[in-house]
Amino acid sequence: MLKKKWLEIKRTLKHFEKIISQKKGKYICGERMTIIDIVLYFDACNLLYFKKNYKDFPNIAEWFGGLYEKEEIKVITHLWFSMVK
Repeated sequence: MLKKKWLEIKRTLKHFEKIISQKKGKYICGERMTIIDIVLYFDACNLLYFKKNYKDFPNIAEWFGGLYEKEEIKVITHLWFSMVK
């Protein structure tokens, strides 16, 4: 079951990597963070949950790291991971 879920996530991330590579600013829709950044950020957290890394997704890694620098995002991320363990 988890392997099937991981394959589904990986397919989605490949599509997401392509979208991120075409962005025209720090965030998906430009220079301001929007709800789409937040929603997709937590989708990208699945990589960490499945103990994978971003080596196959360099554009996602850069974007993800930029969001994680924000203190509010860090707090929510740590809270989310504490709940899913």
